[in-house]
Amino acid sequence: MKRRTFLSIAVPVISLIAFGAPVESHGGDHLPISSAKAPIVPDGTTAGADTDFVITFADLDPEVPGIGIREGGTISVRLPDGFVQDDPTAPMTLVLLQGWPQSPRQPFPAVTYDAASNTLTGTQSFDYLPQSVEQPGPKQVHLLLLGFTNPHPGTYWVEVEIRPDPATDEVLSGWGTVRILRQVRASINAISVINPPPPFPNPIHQTVAAGELPVTWGFYLWERGGDPSIGVELEQRNERRYRIVDADGHRIGSVRIDAPAGAHGYSIDAAPSILVDGAVLGIPTGLMTAQFHPDPDTPGDYEITWRLRGGNEQHMFVTVEAPD
Repeated sequence: MKRRTFLSIAVPVISLIAFGAPVESHGGDHLPISSAKAPIVPDGTTAGADTDFVITFADLDPEVPGIGIREGGTISVRLPDGFVQDDPTAPMTLVLLQGWPQSPRQPFPAVTYDAASNTLTGTQSFDYLPQSVEQPGPKQVHLLLLGFTNPHPGTYWVEVEIRPDPATDEVLSGWGTVRILRQVRASINAISVINPPPPFPNPIHQTVAAGELPVTWGFYLWERGGDPSIGVELEQRNERRYRIVDADGHRIGSVRIDAPAGAHGYSIDAAPSILVDGAVLGIPTGLMTAQFHPDPDTPGDYEITWRLRGGNEQHMFVTVEAPD
């Protein structure tokens, strides 16, 4: 799937997708670094494909503030030599995200590239600071590098350095790994574009009042090899467990609900996945929408784990607040 292009109407309207399950995680000097394939593509960390993955450098819990970057501040990502820029004319895009899909603020950082060190640096044009749970500030950077090619399969070290304020000498840095795969694996990827208008809400971590429903979930689905997963649906096994089945009725994964003690009557409604063009790059994918119904009489934390055989996991979190 080399040589992708941005959809001309997509970038200013829906921006970029943020979240995926971490591939690897390691502590750094200051920053805990993890990486994941970008959810808008099936192959962002596959050998020979365009480099397209997300690096997380702060706790994704929205109650935890991100790392504020002031105007003129920078974020740099140093890639190993194996990542090759084979088309200098293609877009190099670094997007700062707040820990969930479609959460950046625009304009995106201006990007420069130092070929000698294989380092990309984004410079902020405005103060991007933590403000609230709804706007926790930068926590991730999405590397959408259409002119770069992923190296041979293996585990590669990546360095991240943040200089949050040009008026000080503060430097935050960390090392982490990105795993490059031999072939495309099945994947399920949370998105937010089904909950317009922008700014899109956080579908990964949600807090709702008793009796209130969370925002609808959207998932992009790809089969092993990168074909869209169409006609995928859920079959309920019991209150806590569902099977994910393909169009032929074969089990391809599972869903598990971990609910607060005493909770009952919670459930998931999901429509079979349909063929759509994915956000930003227009890559065909299967779109499944789902609605979670928590127990309105039992406040607490719900964790819903979606797991694909031979693929990844996607974790969703819903907190139901007790009534006043």
